Amino acid sequence: MKIRTTAGQLAALIATAAVAAGCGSSNGQSTTNRAPGAVGQVSAAGTQARGGPSAVNRSKPPVIAAGPLLATLSGTGSEAIGALTEKTGVVLEWKTSSPPMQIFNSHGFLLVVSNLPSGRVRLAKGHYGNLHVGAKGPWTIQVHASA
Repeated sequence: MKIRTTAGQLAALIATAAVAAGCGSSNGQSTTNRAPGAVGQVSAAGTQARGGPSAVNRSKPPVIAAGPLLATLSGTGSEAIGALTEKTGVVLEWKTSSPPMQIFNSHGFLLVVSNLPSGRVRLAKGHYGNLHVGAKGPWTIQVHASA
């Protein structure tokens, strides 16, 4: 695994901070679209958002298993974190005390967009260049081998 940062990313960092300052705002209520033909939407809190059946799907998302820890990155606020190159798939685990949090590249490809204080995402093998974190407070990213 190779993580690198360069002084040339300062302009990207400034642009990232400007983007992150305007991104991620939410009213705190998320909705899930139902399958075609279903009626209404249900909020994450389990209340009926629009008309339709009163049954609520309270299933939890699947747990993403992670293997051994490969690297840890941490910081505060929005900043560039360099590139990630992996020959096998990995799991990114993020934590922040001040959600929302975003992890994205300079082309706008979003790896993580979350209003939660922590989570995991699987990444396929490959090169992820010019990565940036968009956050309001302190954060930690751990790179794990896939389990």
